[in-house]
Amino acid sequence: MQDKTLIAVAQRAKARFFLHAPGQGFDEITDLVHPESRAHGIELASDRPGRVHESHGPGRSAMAKEETPKEREASNFAREVAEAIRDRRTANAFDGLVLVAEPGFLGLLREALDDATSKTLHGEVRKDIVERPLDEIKEHLADLLLMR
Repeated sequence: MQDKTLIAVAQRAKARFFLHAPGQGFDEITDLVHPESRAHGIELASDRPGRVHESHGPGRSAMAKEETPKEREASNFAREVAEAIRDRRTANAFDGLVLVAEPGFLGLLREALDDATSKTLHGEVRKDIVERPLDEIKEHLADLLLMR
């Protein structure tokens, strides 16, 4: 059986999937888009932060949110990308996985992978190259794919 590598090239609003097999080339197989990640924070927020009454005195303060709406959308998309990768793994569509993303999104994506999919991870590239032409993406991955 040929070693097939799935390469997920992603950022907060778009992901492209490529399949590489020695002797068979490097082909783009699908993509995902997440327009909500491109929306402005004000468009994503439903309301101002809630208010809480202080237990001592008449003061009130805003409740802090743990993540901004843009961060929440990035996390949602990372889970969506991880699910697409998992679905391909369970269909035996690849043997190894390479993730390519800007550092912040790469961390979200890595965290979103299930354990079995994480075990197929053979490499990571910390770059935002999702909008680059296919030839440039191949160039960024050439050394990594030759090691497989």
